[in-house]
Amino acid sequence: MGDLEVIVGSAAPLRRLASRGRLDLAFGDPSVMPEASVRWQRQVPLTWACAPVFDPLADPLPLVLFSLPCQWRQPVLDALSRPGRQWRIAFQSTSVHAVQAAIAAGIGVGALLVGNGG
Repeated sequence: MGDLEVIVGSAAPLRRLASRGRLDLAFGDPSVMPEASVRWQRQVPLTWACAPVFDPLADPLPLVLFSLPCQWRQPVLDALSRPGRQWRIAFQSTSVHAVQAAIAAGIGVGALLVGNGG
């Protein structure tokens, strides 16, 4: 039986690995993956997530975001800015686990994929 190697990372390193044929399966944003590696696409909506102790009326609203070059950042910021909501970035990371932990700790509100802690 062969070994299973799981690599978790941001899109750019995964793209390089996929381009070199090092990945058999990649989950990621198809807009940054090489076309040859995109076999299936599925859109999953984002949902707001916060801890039960979080105050959604905080002004400015503290945000927990994924670090650049995350494709979700601008749509999240636009969703808040359109109605004139004031916000500040309270925490950011490239790690989904760190973002989930920051949200769970009540540091701020964030957007996560449905079914991924949201």
